[in-house]
Formats: sequence, structure tokens, C-alpha cells
Amino acid sequence: MNFFALVLVVVAAQSEYCDSSMGECRAASNATECYNATIALFQDGCDPGYDCIDDLCRVSADPVDGRTCHIICSAGRFCENDTTECREPAYDGECFNLATGLFQDGCDEGFYCSYNKCVDVSLDE
Repeated sequence: MNFFALVLVVVAAQSEYCDSSMGECRAASNATECYNATIALFQDGCDPGYDCIDDLCRVSADPVDGRTCHIICSAGRFCENDTTECREPAYDGECFNLATGLFQDGCDEGFYCSYNKCVDVSLDE
């Protein structure tokens, strides 16, 4: 593969990334170690302008939709308003409402649950 391998393997809710210094994939070895995908290496924390989320350095950004949690979560996980952690739905049928910034049972009329978040049905056309 010509493209540097950023391989994400999720095993029992632990992320593994391919460390180019070792030539193999592994999880972070401690609470402050984070994977820098730009250089394909683990490092202590992240560079300025990046946050460590699920052991991966991600660009710091404020949500564009009025949510108060400013954490960017991995796919299918969301940070509810007034919290500081990403999470998946707690039960089958729970879905994240981007407008309220909260998980809820199912979605409001005119929306359906896709990848754990409520999506406008008109976007499906």
C-alpha cells in the first residue's frame, strides 16, 4: 500500500493504530499517549490545535450546530451537552439528536436513525 497505513482496529472498545516506528498496530500504552496520524506515530499528548479523542489526535473544532460539548468523537459516538466524554447509544433504539445535543429514544417525526444520529429523511433522497 503506497498510502501510509492508518489502520483502526477496535477490540473490546480499545483502539489500535499502526505505529510506523514498530511496523505493527497497537493501543496507547498509557493515558497520555495519543496517535498522530500525520506522522503515523504515538506521542505524549497532541500538538497545539489538536485534541486526543479515542487515543487519536484530531483537529480541535467547535460544533457547527449549537451543541455545547466541543469534543469531536469517533464515528457513531457523540458527546452530549454538558458532558466531556464521547459515548455510543446506551441501548438499541437510542439515537443522538444533533439539534438538542442529547441522546433520545428513537428520532422525531421526519427523521430516522443513521449511524446512531437522527438524520432528516429528505437527505435520503
